[in-house]
Formats: sequence, structure tokens, C-alpha cells
Amino acid sequence: MERGEEDGKRDEKTKEPEEPRAKRGKMGEEVEDEKSSSSSVPFVSYDPSRIIIHRNSLPSILGIVGNPTEILLQIHRIAVNPPERFVPIVHPLEKSIKKAMQDTYWKLIAEDLEKSPPVFTTSISLVNEIKEMLLNGLIPMRDEKRRNEVTARLDINTLQNEVEQGEVDVPSIGSFILSIFSSICAPHRDPEIKEIQSNMHNVPILLRNLMEMTDKIKEDVVSFKLEMRREEVLNAARDYEKHDLESSFSVVKGAKEKLEGWIRKVYESTMEEEDSAEKIEEIVRRVVRRGFIQNLSSSSISDIPFHWRLDLKELEEFSLQRRRFVFIASALYLLTSIHPLSSSSQSSLIPRLVTLCDDLTKDNSEAVLESISVECLNALREEKELNVEKEEKLKVITRLADKEQPLRLLAEKRLDEYVFTMMNDDVSPLPPPPSPLTPLADLFPSLVSTFQRYIIHNEKTFKEIYTNAITSVLVPS
Repeated sequence: MERGEEDGKRDEKTKEPEEPRAKRGKMGEEVEDEKSSSSSVPFVSYDPSRIIIHRNSLPSILGIVGNPTEILLQIHRIAVNPPERFVPIVHPLEKSIKKAMQDTYWKLIAEDLEKSPPVFTTSISLVNEIKEMLLNGLIPMRDEKRRNEVTARLDINTLQNEVEQGEVDVPSIGSFILSIFSSICAPHRDPEIKEIQSNMHNVPILLRNLMEMTDKIKEDVVSFKLEMRREEVLNAARDYEKHDLESSFSVVKGAKEKLEGWIRKVYESTMEEEDSAEKIEEIVRRVVRRGFIQNLSSSSISDIPFHWRLDLKELEEFSLQRRRFVFIASALYLLTSIHPLSSSSQSSLIPRLVTLCDDLTKDNSEAVLESISVECLNALREEKELNVEKEEKLKVITRLADKEQPLRLLAEKRLDEYVFTMMNDDVSPLPPPPSPLTPLADLFPSLVSTFQRYIIHNEKTFKEIYTNAITSVLVPS
């Protein structure tokens, strides 16, 4: 294949899709170089459709700042829970300083405009800056009609002549700029533009609103172009995290060996006779999910493997959620074994137990279980089935705080196996949960969906590490 043909095909493959907005410009279109009549606009030099996205450039692309740990955590959160829109993150301190500077700047402009006669020098400069940003980043090059309108209406020489002759009409200029904004902006900006249009005669506020809306539209352009490269961004985020982990191996003595040992141990607990190197992807999938479930029952942070360290807070919450399910399922199982509840009684009892367990922490199991026991007693009382013998049997609920309590162990075992099955098999609809989890069937889909985000991220990010550790113990087929 000739080089020209090859380049042409590559260009065709990488051509960006158009933004789905009828009668509006395509915000993702690349802009050709064009001479401007004023200083260059920072936005023009930052075009996400042209830059190379990799782990080293990702923090600056997404506007992530901070110390190395803060940057890593922010990138990790983006990779695990990708936002609907990739919007550059502004550091709170930077945002505060910027606002203070802008407030001072706009106050000075307001003072200029209140003079007699008004001083429009800075205002005209701002309008010219908006024009340059429209022509050099926001209006597509192919839209000659709109570009010509902007060039003519916002010509700086014409505006300066209008100022000198006392004929400058800033609200009219603002209306024109807003009409251009309306034709190129993302749909969710429409209400903001209408709000600006309702306050056109306060010139300082109008100018500030126009500049801020220009920044927002620039943000939308960047966001749209990054969205077209979403997978590249997420791959770079995963690579950033993987590289950080691998770098830590040279700093933390024995960390790599400990992690590989953990992976092998999990694999050995799930090993199947048919396993072979040819099935490594299936095995990795199984090990990641089994390891995740194992993390939820860990009694100490030190038991959590190194490559899950960024999710310690979430794992702690997931572990509590697991305990909530176990407590509710065990209590319902015990209650219905004493006396089967009517469907209506059980349906009204479950939400009350869920609400009680929402307050569960790692330190208040006894208090929560006491409240659950009271609710179960009330359920029997409402059905006129409560007596001394049944009340005595229900006291088992308060003993579920003991990790070795048989009913709790049964519920934990079946919960773990059911969750593993749901996460490991692409089955739809989901199979019903086994006893004693059956009454909680409606609560599982959202729980598993939440778990899956973290599991899939861990699997994609550290697949190579899992593969190497597991392959070392596989017997060649």
C-alpha cells in the first residue's frame, strides 16, 4: 500500500463523529490555523482531538492537580466511575483565587463604564477576545456564513469608531453574540443563555456573563472532543494506576511477591480441573471476582491486597452492606421458620429492616440487631402469633453479632456464592437467590451493579499481573 493511501485510510478511521445537534455547529470539529488580530487565545493551543493521550499527559488534560496521591485517587475515581462528561477539574484553591481576581477585574470595568463619558477601551477588547475565540475554536471552519457575520459585526475598528462617535450599543452587540452562542452551544446551555438575555442592559454584568458563557462553551468543546476519545482517556487512567502500582514495587520491599502470592492463593481456592493456559482470561475473571468477595470478609486492612488499596473506603462500605444483607436475611429466615408471615406482612417488614440496617457501622452491630429483633417481635405481635416460646427463639437474632453464629455463617456463605454467581455469569434474568436470601431478591441487582464497576476496573487495570501470577502455577496443557 502506498503511504498516501495508508494515511488516507488512517485519517478516515480517526475522523471524529459529529455532535448530534440539529441546526447547530459541530463542536468537535478540528480548527485550521488562522491568523488572529489580537493575542493568541489559550484555548486554541489545547485541542483534545490532536493531542496524544497517555498516562503522563492525562492529569494536565483533565486539569487534575495536587500531590501524587491526590492525583492518583482522582484518576482512579474517574476510571472506576467515568463521568458523563469529561470536564477539567478545578482545584478549590485555584477556583477561589481566580474568582477573587475576576471580581476585582470586573469591578474596575464597571467603574470605567460609570465614568462620564464611559470608557469602553477594556470592554471593546473583551468583545474582540470573544470574537477571536469564536473564530479560532468554536465556529467550524466550514461555516463561512456565520464566521463572516462574526468578523463583520465584531470588527474592532468598527467598534472603536462607534465608541468615538458615541454610537456603541453594547446590548445589541451582546444580543448578536448570544445568537451565535445559541447556534453552536450544547443544548444544556440554552437556559443559561436565556437568563443572560433577560438582563441585557446592565453592561458590566452583560460583559461578564458573555465572557463566562464563552468559557463554558470552550469547556463543552473540550468535553465533547474528549468524549469522542473516551476509551483512550479511560485506558490512560488505567495505565496511570497500573504504572503507579508497578513503581511502588521498587519502593515497598516484598510488595510484588505478596500480591502475586495473594493472587495464587485465591486461584488455588477456585482452581478447576479443566483450567489451562488457553483459558487464562476466564480464570482471571474468576479470580478477580472471588478475590473481591474475599476482601469483603477481611477482618483487617492488612488483609486487603496492594492493588485494591485505592478502594479501601469503598470496600469497607461494601463489607458493611454485606453484613446488612446477612443480618436481614438471617432474621427473616429465623422469623419465618417460627411462623410464616403473610406476603403483606413480609413486604412491609423488609423496608423497615433495611432502614434499621442503614445505620449499621462496624461498631454498632449489637444495637442494630436489637432493633431488628424488636421489629420481628412486632411482626409476630401484629399477626397475633407472639408467645413466650417464640419470643425466646427470636433472641437468636441478637446473637448474630457473633461471627461464628451458625445462622450467620450460613447466610454469609450463601450470599458470597450467590453474588459470585451473578458477577461471574452473564445471565439474564438473574437466578433467584437461595434461602435464606430469597426475600431480598429485589435488592441484589443494584448491589451487584455497584460491585461490578470496581471489579471490571480492577480486572482491566491489573490483568497482566493476574495473568503472570496465575500462569506461574498452571500446568501446561
